[in-house]
Amino acid sequence: DAWARIRHANLSLYVAAIVVYYASFLVRTWRWKLLLRNAGEDRPSLPLLPILMVSFFVNCVVPAKMGDIYRAYLARLRQRVPAARALGTIIAERLLDLVVLMVLLLVAGAIVFHDRAPAVLIPYLVAGVMVCAAGIGAILVMRAGRGQRLLRLLPEAVFHRYESFRMGTVESFSNLPVLVPLTASVWAMESGRLALVVYALGDGSSLGAAQLLLIALVAALLTTVPFLPGGLGLVEAGMVGVL
Repeated sequence: DAWARIRHANLSLYVAAIVVYYASFLVRTWRWKLLLRNAGEDRPSLPLLPILMVSFFVNCVVPAKMGDIYRAYLARLRQRVPAARALGTIIAERLLDLVVLMVLLLVAGAIVFHDRAPAVLIPYLVAGVMVCAAGIGAILVMRAGRGQRLLRLLPEAVFHRYESFRMGTVESFSNLPVLVPLTASVWAMESGRLALVVYALGDGSSLGAAQLLLIALVAALLTTVPFLPGGLGLVEAGMVGVL
């Protein structure tokens, strides 16, 4: 049945899904450029695009989000951005992604399920909210500069790398009125890509915008589990459960 659906898929819609998928990398690159600029490392967008794309593809085949570390390494190698500062901007990007994702997920879930959310979703929602709270708390502590005296007991080279990482993370949030809409547009494009694939297979008649957004966001949330490359297996199970 799966093969029959693939053979009779609407090719133009499927190609459109691929276009939307790759277009999302342009938005992600623009956002990363702004994060780097906020952290004092202004770089042109075009050279950042392949670095970001490669890191995402590495995350699809390697567990523990090692692609993010690889992105920081490539930024140092190709764009002369200090690796610790680049990693700080990437951590800020991930937290921004997660916070906006959780807000959209809660809104979409409320629209779709009202007050009857499936029990299978509750642990993921609770875990997502807790991680968001922990991340925001860590950023506030870093911004306040708490523990600097204790950190100065570390070797000077280690302390300077931490400071570079801290500044890269904290200063990245300097332009939230621009960063938040860009992040929301990334998730909207993820939902649009899924919608185009679903409609290409002829299965979208019973799904509205809120349902498609919810499915795409649950899949994205499950990719954050660091033990699997790209959330392999877990993402598909989560999507099937929500459907």
